[in-house]
Amino acid sequence: MIVNVAKCLNVSTDYLLGNDVKINKSEEEIKEKEALKKLLIENGYLSENEELTKEELKNLIEFIKINRKYIKAVK
Repeated sequence: MIVNVAKCLNVSTDYLLGNDVKINKSEEEIKEKEALKKLLIENGYLSENEELTKEELKNLIEFIKINRKYIKAVK
């Protein structure tokens, strides 16, 4: 049954069972992008209809990782 569901959804059985790290990582990246976009919109740095390019997203995430301690201290 799991194999049939996986075929219908065009995903692996590992994905359905939560064992596919690659796909789970992609989902995590999507969530990060959505959260970052929401923050940028709330703070006036991005409009609702704008999208982040892959390069912009990569640079912003890298910036946040590098400046994490400062960002926490400012809060």
